[in-house]
Amino acid sequence: MKIRRQNNSGAAHFLLLGALLIVAVAGFAAYRVSQNQKDDVASQSTTATRATVPETIQNNDDLTQAEAAAKAASVDSDLDPAQLDNDIDSLL
Repeated sequence: MKIRRQNNSGAAHFLLLGALLIVAVAGFAAYRVSQNQKDDVASQSTTATRATVPETIQNNDDLTQAEAAAKAASVDSDLDPAQLDNDIDSLL
């Protein structure tokens, strides 16, 4: 009885196409997530710039306005490292 060897020379092509398909699907999903996050940030910044800070918080609406104003604050860009160093030095 003769043992026939199968020709598997084309199997690598199918594996390569499968791997390429998986990478393409993952890349598309990452792109969609990235675009949704950019849209969310843009909508939050648009609504946050209109938020005003109430003088005193007396009800739930005032609390919601204060929360929106706090979220809209750009803490990292508003921070002055030199002023922070001066404040820390004055405490020591």
